[in-house]
Amino acid sequence: MIQCTYVGSGCSQIDDREFDAVGQRASMSENNFREAVLGGAAFIPTEDFAKIEFTEEEICRFGPMGSRFDPSASFCNKLMLAQQLYRDLRNRMSTDSEEILAEVSEV
Repeated sequence: MIQCTYVGSGCSQIDDREFDAVGQRASMSENNFREAVLGGAAFIPTEDFAKIEFTEEEICRFGPMGSRFDPSASFCNKLMLAQQLYRDLRNRMSTDSEEILAEVSEV
């Protein structure tokens, strides 16, 4: 199981659960995590999220999508970093998938 944390700007639905706040945590199988990320759900591994060092106050105050009125510069900078980590992860996963498909089609 992969422990992951949501870093999206919008909302994502995974099974019967809605993710709409930065900092929401989930536990997914490796395959479900890959499908979620490649499908556009902005999750990163929880250990990567922890390295960004969002404060508890930032997550409580600005994490929920509906409460991001005038977020602090600190929160915005950290969120941009978290979302870049997500984009990098998604790009790596996408490239890996394309390479695997190319190998299979050559057989």
